[in-house]
Amino acid sequence: MVPFKDLFGTYFDSETEAAFDKAVLNDCALDQEKRTLNIVIGNEKYVRRSVLIKLKERLKGTLQLNSINAKTVYAPECVCNEAFEDIIEEIRLNNARINGYFSGAKYDFDGKTVKISLLHGGLGVISDCNFEEMFKHAVK
Repeated sequence: MVPFKDLFGTYFDSETEAAFDKAVLNDCALDQEKRTLNIVIGNEKYVRRSVLIKLKERLKGTLQLNSINAKTVYAPECVCNEAFEDIIEEIRLNNARINGYFSGAKYDFDGKTVKISLLHGGLGVISDCNFEEMFKHAVK
């Protein structure tokens, strides 16, 4: 595994440099015909979705790519409330029915199970949207 910053560090700003300082590149494949870069990044600390999106956009523009598919792999100790919020935001982008129900939600993770406490109700709606399955898939 190659340190992520060794290949892509020239595209970092101070925020992405701090976020990816210990990251490694687990996999990297460029489809030259489609101009698509597929990368898998392993990291010792959680990186917010917004920081990853910003880096992807910078790489895409600078390298003149059509798209970048970036998957991040984290150790179990990286699980945090910010990770849950980002997962829910990603699900919300694809399913507007859950908008608002997770505002102010509380997360409790015991190392195996995530308990989400909704402050504004909506359990029936999010259950009907297959949220639990989407969340489980995103966490893997």
